[in-house]
Amino acid sequence: MFYKRPALSLDHHAAVHDAIARRLEKYGYTEESTCLDPGCKSGNQSFYVPCTNRAHPEWAFFRTYGTRTRELEKYAIDPVELGKAALVTPMVPRLATNSIVVTNTTPEKIEAATATLRSMNKGRNHEIFMAGLALSRLGLSPSEIATELNAVVGKEPHMRKKIPGVIKSLGRCGRR
Repeated sequence: MFYKRPALSLDHHAAVHDAIARRLEKYGYTEESTCLDPGCKSGNQSFYVPCTNRAHPEWAFFRTYGTRTRELEKYAIDPVELGKAALVTPMVPRLATNSIVVTNTTPEKIEAATATLRSMNKGRNHEIFMAGLALSRLGLSPSEIATELNAVVGKEPHMRKKIPGVIKSLGRCGRR
């Protein structure tokens, strides 16, 4: 896996592992079927780094397939950004899981409604509204929707400012 920049802590490395696992689960893979080694999450294992022996340049730990530097900027994983997202999300209390729910909504349905937004770290403007709409369809109240969206975006001020607009838009759509 190519990183855009070095992981600055073991938490960032673990966040990459978790993000990959969540993405695979989103597409129907179970923890067992992904064959991800949970021991690799710690970041304490030693692995060979891709390199070539100067005396024998034809010997290498892997073969290149024409990857260009500009492609790395587009496709490589940014462990620092994933680490930031992983560190701020659990800090926000989730009131909706402790509130009285009069619908048949379950935590699993709420997780499914916010899964796409939760897995993204860029370009989430449209997806925050779609997650709010999905939560509204589950029967959550506006305050519960706001609580769940706040739990997903964490303490990211740019995204937190969008939540009142989402709730207002849902009201205009007749969804609360």
